[in-house]
Amino acid sequence: MRIEELLEGVQSELAIKIYGENQKVMGKIAKDIQEALEGIDGLHEVEVEPQLGQANIIISPNYQALKRYGIKVSEIMQLIRNGVGEEPITQKIEGVKRFGVVLKIKNAKDDIDSIKKIIIRSQNGVVVTLDEVANIEIKQGASFIKRQNLNRYMVLGVESEGRDIASLVAEANQNIEAKVKLLSGYYIEWAGKFKNMQEATDKLMMIIPI
Repeated sequence: MRIEELLEGVQSELAIKIYGENQKVMGKIAKDIQEALEGIDGLHEVEVEPQLGQANIIISPNYQALKRYGIKVSEIMQLIRNGVGEEPITQKIEGVKRFGVVLKIKNAKDDIDSIKKIIIRSQNGVVVTLDEVANIEIKQGASFIKRQNLNRYMVLGVESEGRDIASLVAEANQNIEAKVKLLSGYYIEWAGKFKNMQEATDKLMMIIPI
């Protein structure tokens, strides 16, 4: 099981990989496939691999407010990159070693209210807080994003019981084609034991006649 997971990137004996770019679209396709596979004989369990759960702080400039106070977008972005994102402002050199020097805003990462209260002084001398010139919110994002051959994918784990994999996959494909609509740029692929069986069959079709 560990070897199969390392080779295919899936934890179940059989899985459907959904490829695309948008995580939400792939999540909807996964749910549609789940519903399409309900009631198939020998299908023990179908489960979407959870990927959400990472909280992201989204800071979007309020262009009207920035214009009103005479503050440039670049000033806001510089503040966020250095003070909140901890991007180095310069380097310290010791011999052949280089160390990034980070200027942190105190308590900036304690909670979202601390970020909102960060003070900004414009070139005109106007003092405002960050939440007066930017929209700040927390959104749930992906805790991880899987890629294969530069394509994003989501895994739908499938557990079978009391039935051969080949006939189960054939029936599952029929249901998916009839009930699931895939948008342009999105496609699915079977992984796990079925993929291994296909590869072995292809090799045997050459080896046995020879």
